[in-house]
Amino acid sequence: MPIKIVTRDLAKRRTPCEYEGCDGMASIHKYRKTRFGDLGNGPGDDKAFLDVKYGVYHCPTCKRHFTQKLKEGTYGRGHSHFTKRVHDRAIKLVLESNKSLLDAVRYMNRTYGTAIPITTLSDWVRREKDKREKENVS
Repeated sequence: MPIKIVTRDLAKRRTPCEYEGCDGMASIHKYRKTRFGDLGNGPGDDKAFLDVKYGVYHCPTCKRHFTQKLKEGTYGRGHSHFTKRVHDRAIKLVLESNKSLLDAVRYMNRTYGTAIPITTLSDWVRREKDKREKENVS
């Protein structure tokens, strides 16, 4: 089964400095790339990855370097190696379809070619349950 790779280039040549009190325009210092596991289009589809290219910038005004922030809701949560779509689909399998963690991991791997560690899925489900409980209490 071939691997499908989609590339997104988010790096800009210049961007406003992120530091408070500095109104300088930072220029690109170097490029970095990260890869997220993503869903294919459905059963039997190719394994999919999303490569995201982003920038490290240098501001000549305040002489600082900073890394471009990736949109957390789009490309993953925290330091995730998976996209939000993978995260949401896996949690939905466990919480709404009542699959066990192991069955959900196997289903995601068999159907979408996305190998999620069972401990990672367990953490995602625990956090989602805590979040839902907080929403219900409020």
